[in-house]
Amino acid sequence: MTTTASEGFPKEAWAADEGEQGGGRGGGGAVKALGWAAVGAGALGTGSLVAYKMSRKAMLAIAGSGGGITRSLTMAYKPALNFHMAMNLIGYCAGMAHGIMLSRAADGISISLALVMTVLVASGVLMRLTSSRMRLFNIQLHGQVFLVALLVLLVVLHIATADD
Repeated sequence: MTTTASEGFPKEAWAADEGEQGGGRGGGGAVKALGWAAVGAGALGTGSLVAYKMSRKAMLAIAGSGGGITRSLTMAYKPALNFHMAMNLIGYCAGMAHGIMLSRAADGISISLALVMTVLVASGVLMRLTSSRMRLFNIQLHGQVFLVALLVLLVVLHIATADD
């Protein structure tokens, strides 16, 4: 099925298996660009939300809940969350396109990375769209430090083994 899905991509985009564009799994320029776009979008989306939450928490500790700055930060939660979701969805789509283009050279790291990305994105989307009981489960799943650490570890391993 993966080979069939990958047949729609141009031949030039594929990582070269026979030394066409530098050889190895990381040969194609479009493939590398999509991979780095996925990493960048995910880091920007998640990093910005973490920075927002940390600054809001710090302002609450310093100024209390009655200050104007604290109130402004609280009002900025929805836009910060929307930016987080948009960037992570862009990163997810870029990462999946990257993975489909590299499906001929799929390994355990790449497949695990795709699964962890899918679980985190699906739980985030469901968290946004579901009612309270299901939302509680998704909050627990989406906020697992273990899954986030696993995602970071798999991205690092994927990058480190890209030229093997």
